Amino acid sequence: RLLLERVEFQGVTYATASYDTTDRVIGYMESGQSETLEYVDGYTVKRDASGNEWKYYFDDEGVITKRIDPLGNSRDYVYNLNKSLQSMTEEDGGQWQYQYDESTRVSRITRTKGDNTWASDITYDTAGYPEPAKILGPSGWGGLAFGHDQNGNVTDVRRVQTDNATEDLLYTIERNGTGEPTAVVDASGARTEYVYSTNGLVERVKLPPNNSDRVSPEYSFAYDPAGRITSITDPLSRVTTAVYDSLDRLTQATLPDPGTGAVGFVWQQSFGSTPSDSLFQRTATDFNGQTTNSFVDVWGHLTKAVDAAGNEFKLTWSDGLPVEFEDAEHNRTTYTFDELLRLKQILHPEGTTTQFTYTPLSQVETRRDRKNQLATFGYDDLGRLVTRQYPDGTIAYEYSGPVISTVRDNAEGGGEKLTSYVFDQSLRLTAVTNDRGVVEYQWLPGDMLGGYRVDAGSWINYSYYPSGDMHTIQRQGDASPFEYTYLLDGARELLRYSNNSTVNYTWDDLGRVVTLTNLDPIGGLISRYSYVYDLDHSTAQFTKKGMRVAMTEDLSSGSTGQERYFFDNLYQLTRTIYPNGEDHAWAYDRIGDRMSSSVTVPGESAVVNNYTYLSNGRGGNSQRLQSDGVNAYGWDSNGNMSTKTAADGTHYYTWNSRNMLTGITAPGLSALHSYDFAYGRTKKVIDSTTVEYQYSGWDLAKESGPSGAADYLFGRDVDEILNVQIQGSDYYYSADVVGSVRHVSDSVGQVRNRYVYGVWGEIREQTIGIPNAFLFSGRENADDGLLAYRHRYYQPTSGRFVSEDPIRFGGRDSNFFRYVLNTPTEFADPSGLWAGVDDAVFAGGGAIVGLVGQGIGDLLAGQLSGWEDYVGAAIGGAVGGEALLYTGPVLAGAAGGAAANAAKQLLKNISGKQCGYDLQTLLLDTGLGALTGYVPGAKLQGITTGRNSYNAIYKHMSSKLARGRVSTVTPSTAAKMLVGRAADTGMVPGAGAGAVAGLGEASLLSSEEECPCE
Repeated sequence: RLLLERVEFQGVTYATASYDTTDRVIGYMESGQSETLEYVDGYTVKRDASGNEWKYYFDDEGVITKRIDPLGNSRDYVYNLNKSLQSMTEEDGGQWQYQYDESTRVSRITRTKGDNTWASDITYDTAGYPEPAKILGPSGWGGLAFGHDQNGNVTDVRRVQTDNATEDLLYTIERNGTGEPTAVVDASGARTEYVYSTNGLVERVKLPPNNSDRVSPEYSFAYDPAGRITSITDPLSRVTTAVYDSLDRLTQATLPDPGTGAVGFVWQQSFGSTPSDSLFQRTATDFNGQTTNSFVDVWGHLTKAVDAAGNEFKLTWSDGLPVEFEDAEHNRTTYTFDELLRLKQILHPEGTTTQFTYTPLSQVETRRDRKNQLATFGYDDLGRLVTRQYPDGTIAYEYSGPVISTVRDNAEGGGEKLTSYVFDQSLRLTAVTNDRGVVEYQWLPGDMLGGYRVDAGSWINYSYYPSGDMHTIQRQGDASPFEYTYLLDGARELLRYSNNSTVNYTWDDLGRVVTLTNLDPIGGLISRYSYVYDLDHSTAQFTKKGMRVAMTEDLSSGSTGQERYFFDNLYQLTRTIYPNGEDHAWAYDRIGDRMSSSVTVPGESAVVNNYTYLSNGRGGNSQRLQSDGVNAYGWDSNGNMSTKTAADGTHYYTWNSRNMLTGITAPGLSALHSYDFAYGRTKKVIDSTTVEYQYSGWDLAKESGPSGAADYLFGRDVDEILNVQIQGSDYYYSADVVGSVRHVSDSVGQVRNRYVYGVWGEIREQTIGIPNAFLFSGRENADDGLLAYRHRYYQPTSGRFVSEDPIRFGGRDSNFFRYVLNTPTEFADPSGLWAGVDDAVFAGGGAIVGLVGQGIGDLLAGQLSGWEDYVGAAIGGAVGGEALLYTGPVLAGAAGGAAANAAKQLLKNISGKQCGYDLQTLLLDTGLGALTGYVPGAKLQGITTGRNSYNAIYKHMSSKLARGRVSTVTPSTAAKMLVGRAADTGMVPGAGAGAVAGLGEASLLSSEEECPCE
């Protein structure tokens, strides 16, 4: 019999199947999950290893007509005579109905639930191609339209406006005679060109110009006979090479030498197996010879990782589900799942629990946290979030077509706060009105943000290079703009301020800043920051490759000297010697908790402070700080700092049910903080003085207080503050490479404020001439020694956050309090939701950390994130901060959702994980997803530039190494970054919970199989 019985991989069983005497499958095991099948007259029972039963009913031709899950919920199917699906009734009673044209292609999809009905229409080219020509939602929803050539290839993509008639061109695709895309042109005329080899591999990519000379950056690629990329040459002729083994696994990557002394930037990995315990070993060796070992079982589940310091992190699986994570200090987190394999409970290391319940459609319905606070979530008939009910109050969402129109928020007390959104016919955000004023937006061709204004004040206008890189930012009425110029590889070369001050940059061949020079309007020196890399000061050898190891500050008055940085094998900062000779040192435990700090002043004995942590009962430290040798700390059950006992008395901290700091009471200080529904701080009351905040996206646009208003202007990057207007006067900001504000100058270049920081953000010296809240890494002073990092607060004196990362393991670090992996000289965390290793640039640029050299590194953290995504909106979403619900469906419009989806699919095409474009997932992100999410898998062949996202994608790329396969970019990571930023900033319409949820749907609807497309 040609029936599968067993699949083995390197001598270990991967899958088995057993059969009855009539060759029907009665038992099956794959990926660690075991199932049995029982055949009863009229239906089949499937049982998992826990005894949960699914029942499947069939008609006489063997087509499924009903499915009953272990909870008794039923999903019913009705078919036409040709067995095409006519309708599907879901577990909550909602029904999907399908109509077809004469070619049996889906032409209408109707969603009905209760008294509500929505319909989406799909039309096709007359040539009979299976790909849709137009997809329209209900009136007011808009849609997408596609043009095809005579071979059925997509030639253009258009957005249908909300009148369901007018169309906006998004991009066109030019092709050669074999149908391969040779150029993609977006709505603004920006052109990306592709050149192919004789065997159809992309040899060169020519991007739109990123400069005024209209010179286009070009990348070239070389391949081995198997079609694997062996080298990439960037626009500055720098080459990165790759080597593979016979199983197509990346074994070596060599980066360009930086040209500053260090050589041999070679990253390697090797593979082996340990048949005795059925584990496969992967050893990654970074540029400095540090190794990280990971072990996966035959099903690809990460079971153990050992970092370069020998610390072990373990993950236990049962029936294909992750049931326990144990860190190197033996803190154990246990996961329990319900009958439908949805996360039911998290048992935290300290013994408290977080619990979840779900709707019949598996949406998170309730979450009971460790403080026994119940949050309840409600959804409309299209599955969109409509209410978030907390013990403090309720947040309600109202929609107009596919986008949010109003948010009613009484979760902060003091009455209902209303936020309303207005979109144009292309579903681009044009106005946000809240209790603090109005922010208006305007748009350019290609859906580039053209500008914004606050409370009918001056417009802040943007212009762009064809590449989509920021060119100018100009406040209406100013004689000159802020202007950016770039090198061909996208690195910033110059920033000219509106008062003619400049910031000049030089770079090494790994894309790292060597000098950053701030000049006043007449060219005089304000400050210059010079950086040294790769050198281990202890040995004078280049064995800290990839690390920034020294900084020298030069001022107009002369050099202040060099400060030097030292790191351990996990690249945690262990020592800093400041220019005045002070020697500061830090030590850590096995999970990155700071265990001691010492300060040695020349000629004096060292002052040492020892840190203690609450015990986990297993002989190890928990993550909750008990004492830093100076202050003692208390914590609530959710991991929020509740008290700090200091020399001046006790400081008390209060938190709302969303784990946001709302109050500080300390000797001589009373502070209250208020927030909006999207976790943005809207008001601060300090000792009866009230300050209100208005934002444009993530950036603070206006601050209003008793002495008047301050209007801020930010640059291209997050937290890149450039200018503030206070009572008619302009002031300009100068920063260092990590974004810390170093100087504030007036319009003629006179320095009014100067700041000198310790490496953890503590202020060592300061001169203050004007009010300023922006300090270390560009973040705001939040009083009582804290800095506001949006979703949580950071305490520089202890070098850690004062509450857990709301997205927990999703932040790419198993230590939920640690600040940027204890590497503050390299990174910043503007959101307070750390995901830095995953966002690091692997192939040059940024801080070259070697992926697995950073503590447990991307390997473990990435796998953790992966399985947390696997269990849905619970661990990776609803836990702590409900990541999926974080922004709410604030901007769930079509344009931005489609753009994020298209960018994600572009990355999948580049990485070889997807052939063409999947219309199903694209539809989910357009606002039509609720109506057309079940369209049969039509593929949209071609490439989109993703112009709005090129910079974000390029600057946050990471090479992910999963199961020994290499991908240029992890699509889910890039998509989460894009959608998350769009949702949080409000700069891209179509983001928010709808688009975020679409990411999960995409993983279900799209194939992740390797394919030979480029």
